Amino acid sequence: MSRGLFVYLIFDLVFTGVVRLVVNVPFRHLLQMFVMVFACGVVAAVLTYWSNRAYRRPALRVFRLTVTAFVYAAMFMFVLLLTAANVGLVAKTSVLTYLLSTILPGSILAAISVYVSGRIKLKHLYPGGFQ
Repeated sequence: MSRGLFVYLIFDLVFTGVVRLVVNVPFRHLLQMFVMVFACGVVAAVLTYWSNRAYRRPALRVFRLTVTAFVYAAMFMFVLLLTAANVGLVAKTSVLTYLLSTILPGSILAAISVYVSGRIKLKHLYPGGFQ
């Protein structure tokens, strides 16, 4: 789990650097964005570890990975939207509107795609059935 978090930390640093280059953002907002994006990575790592704990029950593992994908996608998109609002790219009054109209369907779509691909993989790995 620590190697994955280190890679995510590198991704977070690169992402924060690109945002700094593209948009003139105060350091305080950059630090806030960095911490929030890294917190998303920590939550995703913990949930992925929780999902992989069900390695003897593949159907449960696929369901847990689906929950992980939903939570991570929702958190990450919310953090991006909140950061855009703090920077001034999006009006702060429209954050709730974007939250309901974009983040929830996007997270549901991510979760469905993880679930369907996991079930297809299980069908090929266990042709006689699985638990």
